[in-house]
Amino acid sequence: MATLAVGFIFAHRAKAVRAEAKSNLGAIYRSELAFRGEHDTFTDNLERVGYVVTGSPKFIYGFTTDAVPSASGVNDTAELRTRVSGYSTKLMIDAFGNPLREANLPTSEVTKDRFVVGAAANLDQDSVLEKWTLDSDNLLTSVIDDLGD
Repeated sequence: MATLAVGFIFAHRAKAVRAEAKSNLGAIYRSELAFRGEHDTFTDNLERVGYVVTGSPKFIYGFTTDAVPSASGVNDTAELRTRVSGYSTKLMIDAFGNPLREANLPTSEVTKDRFVVGAAANLDQDSVLEKWTLDSDNLLTSVIDDLGD
């Protein structure tokens, strides 16, 4: 009976953590649409779209490209926004305690007319990362299931 209870609690916790990713990807989606409405292009610069995450997120968010509208070299992942918004990145780590970086994100890109934003997190302290994408058509995709359920 205790095993069932632990399994239920773990599954419920996983849903809650995944809700963080879905909510923040949705916020980036809405920010990108608003930015495009004003500038006639999407961008990979999270600072320009006004995306700000709060608290201590477990997921890192952003893009694996740096080209739209031009290479900026900064602010293309939410991890880099800590210098502006001051949120904690202490939970954004891999199984070895290393901070998650842009390279940990699923393939995600931006063009003038389309974007795919990514999210990644280590939910169970193994070497596999949970990965999600959300595109400009509002299609949410589970790329890698860290928990294997």
